[in-house]
Amino acid sequence: MTTIRRLAIGVVLTAVALALAAPASADPLDGSYTMTYTGFFGGPPVSLTMTPCGQDCTRMANPKRETELRLQGNTWTGRNGAFAYTFDNNTLNGTEVWTAGDGTTYDYNFYLTKNS
Repeated sequence: MTTIRRLAIGVVLTAVALALAAPASADPLDGSYTMTYTGFFGGPPVSLTMTPCGQDCTRMANPKRETELRLQGNTWTGRNGAFAYTFDNNTLNGTEVWTAGDGTTYDYNFYLTKNS
């Protein structure tokens, strides 16, 4: 009886250890969002649609472009041509970097708001 009990406890502890060791994955962003620029640039708010495209993957689309974002740690990152995006998964604060034809880069800070 003791052997069976120890074996059962060992199986349960192994299952718990494996579950805790599995990599954590955040839910992809999904739905309608507004991107509001802050700082010097300001700029008008931009309507975005976020669509999951797999584990740790979301497509961010606005009227002008679509960018595939990947979650790396706690940061969403993506690039589409001259535009690169990076933002925090928790705060949704980030930076858009535009690279001009001459190689000059322009950084624009923004935050995202989920639309209801």
